[in-house]
This record gives sequence, C-alpha cells and structure tokens, in this order.
Amino acid sequence: MSMWGENLQKQIIPCRFLLRVCRSSLPSLPSHISVLRIMNPISCYTKGTSINNRYKVITRIGYGSFATAFKVQDSHDNDKVLVAKVARKSDDVSGKYNMEVAALTKLVGIKHWPQMMNHFETVSYRVIIMSEEGESLGNVLSRNNNGVFSNGNSLRVSYCLTKALDSLHHVGYVHRDINRDNITMKQQGKEIVITVIDLGNGSKSFPRQKCRFNSYPTSWHVMLGKEYCERDDFVSGLYLIAECLGAPIFNTKNKSLIDAKREFHNNPSSFFPLEQRWMAKLITIFDSMVFDKKTDLSPIWNSYATAIPRVSPLSPIEYEKINDVVVVQ
Repeated sequence: MSMWGENLQKQIIPCRFLLRVCRSSLPSLPSHISVLRIMNPISCYTKGTSINNRYKVITRIGYGSFATAFKVQDSHDNDKVLVAKVARKSDDVSGKYNMEVAALTKLVGIKHWPQMMNHFETVSYRVIIMSEEGESLGNVLSRNNNGVFSNGNSLRVSYCLTKALDSLHHVGYVHRDINRDNITMKQQGKEIVITVIDLGNGSKSFPRQKCRFNSYPTSWHVMLGKEYCERDDFVSGLYLIAECLGAPIFNTKNKSLIDAKREFHNNPSSFFPLEQRWMAKLITIFDSMVFDKKTDLSPIWNSYATAIPRVSPLSPIEYEKINDVVVVQ
C-alpha cells in the first residue's frame, strides 16, 4: 500500500491495516496468522513547522503503516520543493529506513527514480529528503472519462516502468509494491516523466524471500508461494498497465483472485484485443524468467520496439493541459 498518492488517505481510511509480511522476517509465524499494523500518521509536523530546522512543511501528502510523507521547502536551497519521508524510530523495527537509504544511494543519477538529497535522524524520527516527483499515475488516470490511457501511451508508460525496474534490479534490489500510487507522472519541460517511488517494502534481490502478499497487484507466482524475484516486479507492472488499457484481465465474479490470475497467465492473449496483444507477449516472456538468476531482457526490449506499428516506446507521452492540469490521452 502506497503512502505517496495525493488521494491516498481516502483509500486508507476503510482499510486500516497492512496485512502483508515476509515469511523470512518472521520464520516462526504460522501460515494462517497475519500481522496487523495500524495506520498512524505523524501529526507533529504541520504546515509551517520545520523538520531539523531546515525543511519547512507545506503539507502532508500521504502516509502508510511505517512512514508519513510531507511536501517541504528547503530553506538552505532557495525554498526548493522536496519530499520528506518521516518514520518513527519505534515503527522502524525491521530496518526499512536503512534499506531504503541504501537503495536510493545506488539510484542517485539514475532516471525514473526519486533523487535522495539528504537523510538524517532526530531524537524520535528517521527522515529521508528526496526530489518531488509529481502526482500518482492513479490520479492522472482518473481524469479520463473512460479511466484509461491510449494504447500508445500505455506502451510508453510500460516501457518507462520496465526500464526503471531493470535499473533497480541492476543495483541489487526488488521493489515489491508496484501499484498505481507508486508510479508518478510529472511534466518537465514539454515532456511527461515517469518515476517509481516508495521503496519502503523493497528488499535486496538476494537472498530470495517468500512473501505473503495476496493483493490485486501481487504477481501470480508470488501468490503460488514462489520466492519473490525480479520477474514479479515486472509482472505487477504489467497488471498495472492492463488497468491503464482498461483490459479486465482478472475475472473474479465466480472465482478467487488466484484462480483468476491462473486463468489469465495460462492464456493471456485471450484477454486483449489484437492491437493490445503486445501485452500478452510481454507477460509470456516474463513468466518464463528463471527465479534464481537474472535474465537477459533483450527479448523484452525487442518486443517493446515492435509492439505497435509506427509507435516508438521511446516517443514522448502524449498529453494536453486543461485548466493548468495535465491530462494524458
């Protein structure tokens, strides 16, 4: 569950608990038991207050079970707008802060990832300061009357997301929480930039872990009990792109989510019209990835390059500004 989307509070209120936990972190936990963490946003930092006598709070932009995100101004850098991710030390008992700092350090200078500007601890909190990356893909998607992006724009977003995840995997980490709130879209100059955020649920790629994740974005392979690997980030990403296309890939009306995912993965081509079959090809390639080693992604890049006639995945995302708001076609 993301803590970054501007509309996140509305999503969190009816779902007060985070139900996911990795078996490797709790080896004695019975298989039928889940850990519940109450959403408890940090409230001491309000508009106009300062974090570490430097970062002036503009507003709270989201929260999850382990951290709260604030939009801030850096008083040491011409009031540059940044994001402060703040976690209580008492909540960060599993090393999430150190893991995220380590991953972001390796991602400095890499496209499609927030850039860490600073990190520090106060008496009660651990703080990461990073670049502000715009609004969630979910927010942008919701502006369209039909709730979808065009086939071409979905291809472009998918390519950027796959590139971002490949960069993360190359530095030795997996994300494990790809969803519409953890992908952002921001206008920079005349182009829309895609960024992947929130590594709070991430981990090192090795050793592999079995994770009890059972939500819509969770890869089918993980729900089957397989160890989490790079493939599963990619598969979760394609589930999201299917949403962008408006493709109903999981029919849960008369079956469980895991059975619906099994049906989809067994015959992905049957869930897409002809012009969207590039998605089925990508799913098939990712499904064939071996969990215990990194895979050559050349077939993936070739599939993107030939996915839609006369549409390059490298071409700019098409959008327009309506009342000073970005609307992606």
